[in-house]
Amino acid sequence: MEPRLELRPRGLERPTGWGGWASVVVLGIFALVAIPAPALAQDPDAGRSVGQAVADGREWLLSRQLLDGSWDGWSAKYPGGVTALCTYTLMKSGLPPEHPAVRRALAHLRTQFPTKTYSAGTLLLALGASGDEEYEDWAAEVAEQLDDWMKSGGLYGYPGGNPDLSNALFAALGFRAAGTLGVKVPDKTWKRLAEGALECYAPDGGFSYGRGGKTSSGSMAAAGVTVLQLAREAVGRKLGGDLSRRADKATETAVAWLGQNWDLKRNPPGRLWRFYHFYGLERVGSLLGTETIGEHAWYEEGAEVLLAAQTGEGTWHEGYFAGTGARVRAEYEELNTCMAILFLKRATATAVTGGGGGTPNLLETPDAGAPVGIRVTGRAPVVITVARSDAPGSRARAFARHASMGEDQRLELGELESDAQRFAWRHHFQRSGRWTVWVELDTVEGTLDSPPLSFLVHDVLDAPFLGYADDGERNLLRGARLVESRASSVLDDKHGVAFAVDGLLGRSWRSAKDDAAPWLELTLAEPVKGRRLLFTVPGNSLAASGQPRPRELKVVVNGRREFGLELPRDARRKGELDLGRKISLRSLRVEVLSGWGAAPGAASLGLAEIELQDR
Repeated sequence: MEPRLELRPRGLERPTGWGGWASVVVLGIFALVAIPAPALAQDPDAGRSVGQAVADGREWLLSRQLLDGSWDGWSAKYPGGVTALCTYTLMKSGLPPEHPAVRRALAHLRTQFPTKTYSAGTLLLALGASGDEEYEDWAAEVAEQLDDWMKSGGLYGYPGGNPDLSNALFAALGFRAAGTLGVKVPDKTWKRLAEGALECYAPDGGFSYGRGGKTSSGSMAAAGVTVLQLAREAVGRKLGGDLSRRADKATETAVAWLGQNWDLKRNPPGRLWRFYHFYGLERVGSLLGTETIGEHAWYEEGAEVLLAAQTGEGTWHEGYFAGTGARVRAEYEELNTCMAILFLKRATATAVTGGGGGTPNLLETPDAGAPVGIRVTGRAPVVITVARSDAPGSRARAFARHASMGEDQRLELGELESDAQRFAWRHHFQRSGRWTVWVELDTVEGTLDSPPLSFLVHDVLDAPFLGYADDGERNLLRGARLVESRASSVLDDKHGVAFAVDGLLGRSWRSAKDDAAPWLELTLAEPVKGRRLLFTVPGNSLAASGQPRPRELKVVVNGRREFGLELPRDARRKGELDLGRKISLRSLRVEVLSGWGAAPGAASLGLAEIELQDR
């Protein structure tokens, strides 16, 4: 009998206390003090700042997290896969495991037991990076599934299909991460992985994608070296003399192949998946403890290229993927941005995550001619400072507005007096999302106003968010069969009616832009009993929450019962409709009567998800 993974008692119950997080509101407090303008933090990394590049990439990833804690990329084909990779990357980039974005993502991943090798491997990477021993049983469950998926030759499929080295790589990375939580992976599993990798050893000295391949690529040469080195690390001399000698030779020639075929513009020789290649170079350099690959200082050269390639949004992407549509490009950007950050942070070499949120934000009034200039720094708390003014001031008031508040609403952060004309407010925002701040300054020339500054707050875990993370698990429409789905219009074939009930908050039904009376209708193959309907709008990530969306809905249940519902102004809140009692839902019609940000007929409106719950 083959050795099995060493497990503690099985079970995927939530750690104690998780069930209550959905009702926790992080209290907001603020202190009004006259303090000097904060000094700018020095970047801990070298260069342009590798630290700033990582921080910018991290901010972009955070801004794209969806309402349920997931990320959209590849969510239909590889459920949970990119979400786990983003979560792992955020922790490796410096976010602590207790950061709200990480906690929401892990809570969501609890509901997404992996069905793909890539997803299982990245989930184990995320769990291992958390360092939380309470996840050991969860990690053991996933690792045991991975062990079952291994093909007879020591490689992995998806898990179906032909086995390949790329899937085997993520299995090996996952096994290593599981080991950090105390999961014992059998020695035989590591030996078979090493043998499988060697089946992909190519005649040119590198590694190919599949067994018996004739030519190598950069990403696969790095994958082969990684799997072999992780196997050595895990079992040491137990790898066996012959297997160890073959692994040593293959590692030596593959590293030489990478040096001889050095290329940071493409995945050598001239292939796609450039940033996968970067991540491979990082693993090779970190696992082998070398600063050079061939004649190349791999980190310095790679970091220089990555800093130059980063977009103004903080992302990395490959231009030749851009022509396949905005959504597909965004999926690749999530993957590529993760892999670029993992390279820059030398993620494989670091056993633990950073302890903080990285370089503090710094925003300043961009208009040098504005009568009052303000500066916003920090994260939790945020510090708002009057940096300059056209005339000396004696009294100042600071205000803030959340994106969900009306134009006539504002939160006063307080009033300060200062003979030294130094004004600063320290504030803990109690709600995530986009905030706008501004200052009114009383001077001898009258009251001067600063231009508004806007920024995203993602460090607050306000009341509904952990509950949203596992709403999908309670959604009674998840997996329900539709007999018919119709709509007044669709924006295009990527926004069909079925996307409103597919369980993925990154996909949606959207009406045509000129549709003045949008509606959709759903008819179920079998009735489903429930009491409460939930509605999520498109644009439910921080980055997209300002786009037009439905406001008033008319909901018709089973062709008879009519309900009216106003959706929250905040796109990051779900609309909730209590049906009054549990009903058997057979059909549903939803009409969009008005919109936030634009009226029907003036913009494309729609729904990302309709859910039914029994309570």
